[in-house]
Amino acid sequence: MKYLSLGLDTNGKHLFENPDPKKLAEYIKDAIGSNTINEVVNATKLTGVRGTSYDEIERKSLDIGNPKSVGWTYLVHEADPNLEEIKRIIHPLAVHRGMECPDEPMLFRGESLEDWNDWIEKDYEGMNEPNKMRPHYILIVGGPLDIPFLFQSVLDTTASVGRVHFDALEDLETYVNKLIRLETADEPTVDKEVLFFAPNHGPKDATHFSHEYMVKPMRKYTHKQLGFDTHALMDYKATKQNLVDVFASRKPALVYTASHGLGDIGTGMKHQRRVNGGIVCHHERSMNVQRDVFLAEDVPMDKPFLEGAIFYQFACFGYGTPKMSDYSHWLKGENQRLAKEDFISALPKKLLAHPQGPIAYIGHLDTAFLHAFADPDDLDGLEKWDDRISPFIYAINQLLGVQPSGISMTKMNERYSRYNTYIANVSDRVKRGTYDWNDSREERIRDTWITRSDAQNYMVFGDPAARLRIPSDKEVA
Repeated sequence: MKYLSLGLDTNGKHLFENPDPKKLAEYIKDAIGSNTINEVVNATKLTGVRGTSYDEIERKSLDIGNPKSVGWTYLVHEADPNLEEIKRIIHPLAVHRGMECPDEPMLFRGESLEDWNDWIEKDYEGMNEPNKMRPHYILIVGGPLDIPFLFQSVLDTTASVGRVHFDALEDLETYVNKLIRLETADEPTVDKEVLFFAPNHGPKDATHFSHEYMVKPMRKYTHKQLGFDTHALMDYKATKQNLVDVFASRKPALVYTASHGLGDIGTGMKHQRRVNGGIVCHHERSMNVQRDVFLAEDVPMDKPFLEGAIFYQFACFGYGTPKMSDYSHWLKGENQRLAKEDFISALPKKLLAHPQGPIAYIGHLDTAFLHAFADPDDLDGLEKWDDRISPFIYAINQLLGVQPSGISMTKMNERYSRYNTYIANVSDRVKRGTYDWNDSREERIRDTWITRSDAQNYMVFGDPAARLRIPSDKEVA
């Protein structure tokens, strides 16, 4: 079994060396037997017994894709100094979404991981009072220092969750106004088209597999099965200039990129905030950040840019960078710090702050692994679709089926919950002395650990109730 990461630094070097499977198993086994696993076990208490299905929905004929039918709310830290201004800005969207009390958001009080279960039971599930509905869609307004990334992942297993956090409140207001304007417009702003972008840096690089075994069959499926026009920048055509040109000339409903994500670890926060999560395009030999990486600063703000679209980025650090990687303690054998503090990448913030830009962004926090969707030791043809890719296909089906962006994460969140439960059960058996390690079990726990952490880190940036409006093929008289 091989494990290939999808991150490069500004010198074009891989952020992590591919781990030795035996050493990796030893690190994870040590974690299973120590307090390191407590975070997974605690998360399992929150995710393992909940799902996203609602018996009441079928009985009452509620529409899970309609926030007015299943409820919408937003969540803010109670000590946010801009709380009253946030309420003012969100109010029109809350009314538009049918929120019962538009000026009464849910409040996070800085609870620790150990208290999250109480928060979810009392503050969220406790909202099921007589004649009131527990809202299915939750928009987090605030950064990860106030409302942690992991809390977002956990909450996303029992609701459809998104987050917004901009550099200025004016950007939040711009985003709210854009959503309402586009959703109430007479017609869609996008074409019935999907743009795929996938560099390929050779058979020894992770992008070769994402190019061949993810994007190629995904493009064929989108065109043949879903009936969408597709435009693809693949292999050596996946240059930054070609990407810029296509963004300027086409109006795709969905943009799907699969590439390395830029991640500078040893630099200051100002530089990391600027470059981390940038889309590493096709490059020859030495990579140049300005020339070969699409950054937030490359998004033009003076003209329409993917207006009304949804942007899905498969790459390291696309969504953001955590202070500590989920993987660093066993990839390096030490607690390696990625950044001074958790932060959201510049690209998704720039895209959604654009007044004529996308409505939602889906991306990955931390290092993304090839292992998330394919086994490089078991590839028997370009048409093979491993079960690992199913959450990505589900997401495309839902997004292009004009379901809200939050719904597209359902299968990924189910994977996170299921694998959390498996790891917690193994941990319990290890501590009881009833679990005997062998080669098969070591491989299983390696596979589960990486896949679980990978699933945890896919998130929606933007309103989880935002959905595409796509023109049909029918002519209207």
